[in-house]
Amino acid sequence: MKKALFILTMFIGSTGYSQTTFYVDQSATGLNDGSSWANAYTDLESAVSTATATANNDIWVKQGTYIPSDSAANRFLLLTNGVHLYGGFDGSESSLNQRDPKNNITILDGDAYQDDSGPVNIFNSSRSDNAYTVVYMMPTNSTSNRGVLIDGFTIRGGNSRSNLQYNDFRYGGGVFVSSNNSGSATDFNTSKISNCIIEYNSAHYQGGVATRPLMQRACLTVIENTIFRENGSTADVVGNSAQGYPAATIITNCLFERNSVSVGNIVTTSTENQNYSSGVFIINSTFAENNIGSNKTILLVNNPFSSGASVRMEVYNSIFSEPFGDTLVKQSAGGIADTCTLKNNVINSPQLLFSGNFTHIQSLNNLVATAPEFVGGGNYELSASSPAIGLGELVDYNKYYLDPNVPFTAPTEDIGGNMIPTSGTNLDAGAYQYVSTSSLEENISSTIQSIYPNPTNSELNIQVDKNIQIHIYNNQGATIYSQQLKKGTNQIATKSLSPGMYFIQTEAGEYHKFIKK
Repeated sequence: MKKALFILTMFIGSTGYSQTTFYVDQSATGLNDGSSWANAYTDLESAVSTATATANNDIWVKQGTYIPSDSAANRFLLLTNGVHLYGGFDGSESSLNQRDPKNNITILDGDAYQDDSGPVNIFNSSRSDNAYTVVYMMPTNSTSNRGVLIDGFTIRGGNSRSNLQYNDFRYGGGVFVSSNNSGSATDFNTSKISNCIIEYNSAHYQGGVATRPLMQRACLTVIENTIFRENGSTADVVGNSAQGYPAATIITNCLFERNSVSVGNIVTTSTENQNYSSGVFIINSTFAENNIGSNKTILLVNNPFSSGASVRMEVYNSIFSEPFGDTLVKQSAGGIADTCTLKNNVINSPQLLFSGNFTHIQSLNNLVATAPEFVGGGNYELSASSPAIGLGELVDYNKYYLDPNVPFTAPTEDIGGNMIPTSGTNLDAGAYQYVSTSSLEENISSTIQSIYPNPTNSELNIQVDKNIQIHIYNNQGATIYSQQLKKGTNQIATKSLSPGMYFIQTEAGEYHKFIKK
């Protein structure tokens, strides 16, 4: 049985903060005050405006497509003041655990007139009336403010097309992250993008996500369990730039597929000030079939200075299958990059790993000129013969990251929805952990013969063919119950459990899901 994947991502949750939940449903007919699903706001922009007027509120958004009210908007939504925006609801949920973003698709679309057609780039006239940026994240961390979060959305239709060279609306068609002078001046101001699909956005630079801190406030962006596909730009799908203060981006468990950059680079880290450092950290992500332009570089490290600022690119447990690229990591702009680390990656193409000036280079246990052996047909999950299986190892971002005061915790599922326990050493490379369906079914049939009723309300019956120890985890990865089962049918009381998804693990490493209603 495959062991666990332990991906560390920044915790910017609500623990310790007082908050209100606002509801959004375009079809609601109640009081339109956001106090419940029945009285939900029908306008998302109104809900965001109300929720960000005070600190640390949540917004739950029912499935559907949401567009800007102003076709000339610079941005569709501004997320600040510790707001957490969640999509994926059907309008009946009473807890976050009950939502289903994969089936209750919730779209934020910058195309106010819904008339986009043709290529995804800034020159397409049908996109000239789109919002420049769909989501603008402006974190303002403090002892009373948490970071900002967006989770469970499809983000599309942004077009950062400004012709002014230093205008921010040239960057981040999907998401633009910057700081505010009311944020922390001593710690990183944090934004998190999770469980999203970022697609069909365009920009001069960074069609998907741009992090560019201003106002002398540092920014940290965490992108987790997110798919980037068919975005278009001159350069970069994701960019991290220390423009006015230090900047860092952590990309974990993400898929980059079929994006187009006319000059080049899928991910860039750079500095525009000799005094401010920049870093990008990539873990367990997959890059495949992107259309990379003239410079044919996948990852770019851009530092024009020969001393001062530190610029870093570190990549672990990832897969690169890019037939249009010829260099994996390139240092440009004439300066010297501080650190470049590649470890436990499958690199089918490009085969040239490094180009340019680096102070420190580390390349360990990478499989070069090796096909990752995906399932195929546009499915980037691993086949049973993939060399990525078992190649990786635990990566502790608390060890590698610049700011030891930023806490991290682990997600419970990978990008494909597979359970991720919080321990393990034999990890797979890429965004998808390999799960042998036949092996899992055989194991369940030989040990756990049945689990019923599922979903359950007050009790769960587990039938096993031998005595065995089980543990039950909630969807945060915490153990909530352990018991030694006897051969036959065992009853587990579930009445006190909160509604949501739970996971049963046997001592043999088998997993099974059940739902508490």
